[in-house]
Amino acid sequence: MFSSVTQLIVIFIFAFGLGAQAEQAPALIQVTSFAEVSMEPNIAVLQLEIWAKAGSAKPAQEVAARYFQKVKATIESFKIKKDDFVTTNYSVTPDYVYDQKTQQNRIVGFRVTQNLQISLRQAEKAGSLVDELIGAEKTDKSGVSIQSIGWDSDKKAAAETQAMSQAIKNAKKRAEDMATAAGVKIKGLYRLANSQSHVEPQQLRAAMKFSMTEAASDQTQLPAGTIKVRADVSADYLIQ
Repeated sequence: MFSSVTQLIVIFIFAFGLGAQAEQAPALIQVTSFAEVSMEPNIAVLQLEIWAKAGSAKPAQEVAARYFQKVKATIESFKIKKDDFVTTNYSVTPDYVYDQKTQQNRIVGFRVTQNLQISLRQAEKAGSLVDELIGAEKTDKSGVSIQSIGWDSDKKAAAETQAMSQAIKNAKKRAEDMATAAGVKIKGLYRLANSQSHVEPQQLRAAMKFSMTEAASDQTQLPAGTIKVRADVSADYLIQ
């Protein structure tokens, strides 16, 4: 009984294999395409660093905390929501110098660093916010640095849909052109895939490093330019 069941299974698998081999792969035209949509940003994203140095950790933390309160007051004056003002990193690390006599590193103090991300949903006020953040007393042992400024938009979803729709149209047009050139006709769509849309924001980095020890004499101007939303698609079309 066991032997006969095994034979039936083998015969079935063999027959199925012959059937699969008999199937022909569909005749296809395969194309890829993309589309980009440019848009004006309405959100400025600032990356800040509060830093302070002292002979021991506690005084450095206290100085950094005072700077944080100043930054927080500025943020509140621009009516920025709590969700748009977040700490991304906080560290307390020793400062070392190399001692030539002992040939070893020696702790000479501590440095406190607090990194913040601020999303300003009124991009046109980014320059004013920068001026407010860097306008404080002068010191070489503490301050606030603006590491970078990026641009974003809360209307990306609509732009992504628009870019994807245009990318699909571009793919169809390319497939039609290829079919015409090859002397065949398109029967229909066989497969369509959309790669994840992505945004290419404008970034200001090295040029945007300020410190509260370097107060601006004139109002800072920050042209935002445009951001691009891109969608990529791949499509297979049946032909005859």
